[in-house]
Amino acid sequence: MAGDNTQEKTQEPTQRKLDRSREEGQIAYSADLTGGVALLCTTLMFALLSDHFIKSLCRELVFLLGGFGPTLAGKSEYHWQFLLSQSTWNVSLICLPIMCVAFISTLLIGAIVTGFRPTPKALKFDVEKLSPVKGFSRIFSSRSVVKGIVAILKLVIISAITVSIIAQQWEPLGMGTAMTIEQSIESLVMMVILLMLGVSAGLVILGVADFGYQKWKHLQDMKMSLQEVIDERKDEEGDPMLRARRKRLHREMSQRQMLQDVASSTVVVTNPTHFAVALRYDRDKGGAPTVVAKGKDHLAFKIIEIAKANRVAVVQRKPLARAMYHNVPVGQEIPLELYQTVAEVLTYIYSIDRQAGRRY
Repeated sequence: MAGDNTQEKTQEPTQRKLDRSREEGQIAYSADLTGGVALLCTTLMFALLSDHFIKSLCRELVFLLGGFGPTLAGKSEYHWQFLLSQSTWNVSLICLPIMCVAFISTLLIGAIVTGFRPTPKALKFDVEKLSPVKGFSRIFSSRSVVKGIVAILKLVIISAITVSIIAQQWEPLGMGTAMTIEQSIESLVMMVILLMLGVSAGLVILGVADFGYQKWKHLQDMKMSLQEVIDERKDEEGDPMLRARRKRLHREMSQRQMLQDVASSTVVVTNPTHFAVALRYDRDKGGAPTVVAKGKDHLAFKIIEIAKANRVAVVQRKPLARAMYHNVPVGQEIPLELYQTVAEVLTYIYSIDRQAGRRY
């Protein structure tokens, strides 16, 4: 209906809806940020091991070139196959720490972005994802437009960084004929490190901006109408009538238990008609008397009735009954300021019931 504000999605998403969307794999995510951080970590590891990498690579190159040198004459094809396979294996071992850092950093940054919470539902097959209509709607959505802009920016930034670094390192590389193998590899490795640092820094900056937009867009998409918030609150808290019924049943059960405890109480102090408080005191256990039941008006009459039916003494003490009713919850001991007054009541009860042989 026009003008119905309850249907406009103006409310911030509830935590329940955000959790549900996360379980379904709908989260803010930037592949550029993940890739940029992973590439940066890999580059730093590569730079840290560059000396070892260069020396190991030179050693393998010398080994390979030596194997293909004059001694190759008369050797079978298995000889050079062995050389290639051995060199490939050795180079793989040299690059293994760098590849491990790339793998671990990719997993770690992905886990940080997703909050270390796996989303298995995102891996489930969904027929709706194959819908051409929804596919076209995704292509022409604002999110796709932003992704296109980010892709163009990424291409421009990476190209600019690559051209700039190669232009700076071109002169040293052009002097390769005057360099040893180790110096040539060292210059090449340095250029690769600078390229990786530049590209990873550009990707991280671009990824942070992209992630910020994806986070904002995700929260905008998750916004709820006022009616949705009301319905979700009802689902969480339950139907108001059922809640009221549960409270009433709980109150009735507590009341029933309280009335059962009146039969084993020591004395009932009354107002005499408006309030009634049942006390229990065990001289063998010590401690202070405990309020086991209390009520007013109709409930007070019920307490008095049960007390008389079970031969529990009923004593009229108006100020004491009011004080205990208003200040002492059921199940708690009386406060210190009421000790003297309650002690007088108990002494009176013991004196008049001693002949009956009852113990309290």
